[in-house]
Amino acid sequence: MNEKRAGRNRQRILSACFLALVPVLASFGEEKPAKGPWRLRSEISYAKTSGNTDTESFAGKLDTAREGRVYKLFLKGQYVYGRNSGREDANKLALDGRWEAALNERFSGIVSVGYGRDKFSGYRFRMFVGPGLGYYLVKRERQSLQLSQALNYYHDRFSVGEREELRFLTAKSLGKFEWKPRDNLKLSECLSYFISFKEAGRYFVESETAAEVRINRAFSIGLSYKYNLQNRPPAPEIKKVDTTFLTTLIIDVK
Repeated sequence: MNEKRAGRNRQRILSACFLALVPVLASFGEEKPAKGPWRLRSEISYAKTSGNTDTESFAGKLDTAREGRVYKLFLKGQYVYGRNSGREDANKLALDGRWEAALNERFSGIVSVGYGRDKFSGYRFRMFVGPGLGYYLVKRERQSLQLSQALNYYHDRFSVGEREELRFLTAKSLGKFEWKPRDNLKLSECLSYFISFKEAGRYFVESETAAEVRINRAFSIGLSYKYNLQNRPPAPEIKKVDTTFLTTLIIDVK
């Protein structure tokens, strides 16, 4: 009975993904979009203290993107590692991909996929995939605000707690705001909220606030603050909230 129910759930998920992708796939035949160049960005952060406190932390991030008139592809990888008094206290990997197809000036079809692991948050790994629809509420030269709604399927494998794994469907709302008050200064905020359809009341909040100051064409200095909330962690000993503050050197290659 459970296998039949799981099969029906998979069929519903695949059907929902296909329906959400129909307008995106339909746009392929309309025109041959101009392809933009690949852009590559790396961010590096390292800190070490000794004496009364002995800490060491490293964070690396790699972004690549290709943006044409119709189609856009974004790929991102990030790794965070930390030690405190000789003991590991942070080890987190996140890989994300996002493909967009413009339907008109404001709307776009979206497909997102991701993989991550964070043993100190209780996850041996987490994978997700799903379609969505994006809308530019504000689209100006120096300001932009994109809102999106997605239907994502998650597969979590836990490193702690009674449950070994969990598979569930989510509704995810995301907002991304960017503002350039000056030519060499950019401020951004990315906020997402998603709920589980499998367990009522289970939700997640992810936020990243960032500022970057451009030094020259290739180098910038960045500040970022990440806030992640899971209201029902895999085990009682896992904290609900994770925060990360980073100062980074940003290198752009175009």
